[in-house]
Amino acid sequence: MRETIIAELQNLEKEYDIAILYACESGSRAWGFPSPDSDFDVRFIYAQPLRRYLSIYDKKDTIDLFLTKDLDFIGWDIRKALRLFQKSNASPFEWMQSPIVYTQKTSFVEDLRALAPQYFSLKPSLHHYLGIAKSTFMGYLQGEQVKLKKYFYALRPLLCAKWIIEKRSYPSIVFADLFPVMADNQEFMQNIEWLLAQKEISNETEMVAPIPYFQNFIAEELQNCQTQLAEMPKNQGDVEALNDLFRKVVI
Repeated sequence: MRETIIAELQNLEKEYDIAILYACESGSRAWGFPSPDSDFDVRFIYAQPLRRYLSIYDKKDTIDLFLTKDLDFIGWDIRKALRLFQKSNASPFEWMQSPIVYTQKTSFVEDLRALAPQYFSLKPSLHHYLGIAKSTFMGYLQGEQVKLKKYFYALRPLLCAKWIIEKRSYPSIVFADLFPVMADNQEFMQNIEWLLAQKEISNETEMVAPIPYFQNFIAEELQNCQTQLAEMPKNQGDVEALNDLFRKVVI
């Protein structure tokens, strides 16, 4: 599949007349808990020819394609990516950490990583991860039967939230890298080891009865993290360093 993905990225460059600066895997494969039938979530940042930026009208800044039922591509124009990066949007922070990289051109992503501490903001990031954890828990984990994978879609952002509160830095994209915030909780570590083993052998649609331990854990930790939200500071890094990076790439 890797060869197919790289070939498709090259086709996109020709079809859209763009340069893909960086492409990586997102979703469960990058997070470290894929199912046997998990799809491939390819995310990329691209630059357009300079003439397109010198226009009185803004151009489309997203490419969103589902090539097959298990392969989807979402790309952001560099300006969109940098604007969201300045606002501490979680996506570019996660993409630049992906352990699965399909292509990387120029020093763009290294430059972005170097700037990350200046632009990471605690409050909006905590709000983002808590929102995902809460919406997943309330929307998908309240029935008599629930999808097994949805526990991971609630637990990962919840541990990201705990990481932000305790470590005051942006969390890793890899689920297991977040476990230090739970290192003193042996009950959690035992239960998560069991849950990971179940996920590894279950397909994407596997249904289970609600798991009491995780139902209680998620509910309690959501409440605990929510109480910390108001105390989190918010900052927004200066735009000029990102303007310089943009110009470095496109000029």
